[in-house]
Amino acid sequence: MDSYFENGVAGLADGNILIYYLDTFGPRYRGTCLRPNVSFATNDWPQCRTALIHQIDLQTGHGYVERAELPNEEKWPQSCADIAVRAPRWSVGVQLVTGENPLPNPERWGLRCKEALVTFEMLIDKTGRVTCARIVSVGLRAPVPGLYASIRLRLLRWRFKPPTLHGEPLNVRWGMQINTIRKGESFPGPPIYPACP
Repeated sequence: MDSYFENGVAGLADGNILIYYLDTFGPRYRGTCLRPNVSFATNDWPQCRTALIHQIDLQTGHGYVERAELPNEEKWPQSCADIAVRAPRWSVGVQLVTGENPLPNPERWGLRCKEALVTFEMLIDKTGRVTCARIVSVGLRAPVPGLYASIRLRLLRWRFKPPTLHGEPLNVRWGMQINTIRKGESFPGPPIYPACP
């Protein structure tokens, strides 16, 4: 395997597609993509336009859990929760068109530079607009009142090149951990950027 993330597919008798996800650490999970949501391209594997259903952890055989929830992690706002469940988690690159550092002055919030890593998830619509954002964590400390709201406000102003699957725009769920960001920078996945130079 020469990349971080790989997938495999298998056709099911009912016309749906079983999709397997693996990474450089080994097998991850599999799930079903319903036939109307399958996107085909002549030069690529079939992909799913929505979140997979019936996800199974390939190592344990139990229902797949992305990761344990962190103590200070926000839930999706009620207005976005249903959309977030259905949106596919996007592991490929997205390109920022406009946006600013979500935490430009960590000292204002009592954070040192090395503590200022912001981990978040967002819903990006077919036009590249951020429709919803939630904060997973800011460093390892409990949040200061107002900190998450300030970060979320900045994230909601980001604009991306519209995400596409085989040339067709789609709504996606995407997240990363970041300290600085620049206009036009492309992210090939959810990398971790260093907090300090």
